Amino acid sequence: MIGESVLSLLIVDTTEALDYYTVAALGVLTVILLQTLKFESEPSHADGHALWRSVFKASLFSLMIQVLSMGLIAFGVSYKIMLSNIVNEEVKHRALASVPIISGKVV
Repeated sequence: MIGESVLSLLIVDTTEALDYYTVAALGVLTVILLQTLKFESEPSHADGHALWRSVFKASLFSLMIQVLSMGLIAFGVSYKIMLSNIVNEEVKHRALASVPIISGKVV
């Protein structure tokens, strides 16, 4: 699940804009934070896991894992959209800057 979020950050065209690097760095920091929260909250032995405590806790755990999965997918998609928008705006600005102007008219 966390791997999908990392791939969403990595599989995007890149550009040399400060906004791009800022969003990408915040995305990586968010993934690291989510990974730390997830793995630090899990017990180190099987007896302490919610699936083995009771039926209610096992069902609650199953529900929360589904919510976590949906959140990670939404996280990955939103960061990918933000990075894609930054790249598209940068390409648009480059295209506008590359139009030759001869005697006040765009060629």
